[in-house]
Amino acid sequence: MRFNLSKHGLGVSVGVPGFRVGLIGPRGHYVQMGRKGLYYRSTLGARQPSAVHQVTRSYHQPAVAPPQSYDIQEPSKPIMQDVTGATVLQMAASTPSVLVEQLTAGQHTMMWWGPALGVSVVVALVALIAFAPAGIILAAVLGAGVWWLRQRDVARRAVVVYYDVSDEYADRYEALVNAFGWLQSAQRTRWVTAEGRTNMYQYKVHAGASTVVRSGDVKLSIGGPSLLVTNIAVPAIASGPRSIYFLPDRVILRERGAYADIAYSALGSDATQIRWIEDQGVPSDSRTVDSTWRYVNKSGGPDRRFKNNRQLPIALYSELHLWAGNGLNAIYQFSNPDAAAYFERALDVMRTAPRATDGAGTCR
Repeated sequence: MRFNLSKHGLGVSVGVPGFRVGLIGPRGHYVQMGRKGLYYRSTLGARQPSAVHQVTRSYHQPAVAPPQSYDIQEPSKPIMQDVTGATVLQMAASTPSVLVEQLTAGQHTMMWWGPALGVSVVVALVALIAFAPAGIILAAVLGAGVWWLRQRDVARRAVVVYYDVSDEYADRYEALVNAFGWLQSAQRTRWVTAEGRTNMYQYKVHAGASTVVRSGDVKLSIGGPSLLVTNIAVPAIASGPRSIYFLPDRVILRERGAYADIAYSALGSDATQIRWIEDQGVPSDSRTVDSTWRYVNKSGGPDRRFKNNRQLPIALYSELHLWAGNGLNAIYQFSNPDAAAYFERALDVMRTAPRATDGAGTCR
């Protein structure tokens, strides 16, 4: 057994001469075998990026690692750099708005119905065993009490916001909600969590992509935070632990129990069409614009050294980039090549609207 301590962390491996298995370490699990200068090494459970794409961006904040960066142990993989920005807890202002204060307070309000349910179940079981006829009545009374307590907890935590949909925000906000439908209709959506620029060798083994992307799932819905009770539809983008809600007068960010808000005037946005190298088939709402090979040579043709070197289609996608001075940095990709542009155009219109007085229309 070997212990290896480096700047990347602690690694533990076991084996015999000629065969070694990595158990714990910053590089993940691996198997290495070989003798006298000839070795084979493979990473266990490692997943290659599901797809790669070619796109040149001009970010307001650095979003990718330098092109020459690579992993010494696995040179085919670019160094990935996180592009999710700051956490919502870091984004929360020292003097939050009234709405954020109410949402935060509601999030941390104790829910009593859960413990009451556990106690009621135990009491009801004992009563049913010891006092069969009366136990049924007691169990029904306890059940009604737990239901009432749950409704009371929900009401105590709720933040009620009422918007007059006939005011000057109505047309702008209606356009935003309609444009959000384009994002929802996209057959494939991704939340970009990390990116890495490829060097010449990585370019060849990643189908000629200039950028490798690590992505997560995205859920698009019309519904605000669970604590928010309102009379309007609220476009919501949920990705990982973070959710972004678009209200008529502000954008709300939620991550676990933390909330923050951003004025539309402070929200930056950009929509771009990108070329995405597909390895799962081109969605019907996208369109094929080119093709490449799984392994390419310098001229762009197939690398004959690899067996089963299949041809891959390049589809046209759209990408929505949201950022703000408080640390927000969110990148979403949609198979519909026009979806991001429609929504970004509606956001640009919202930026021209005057911001409502903080706390207006808000009550508890």
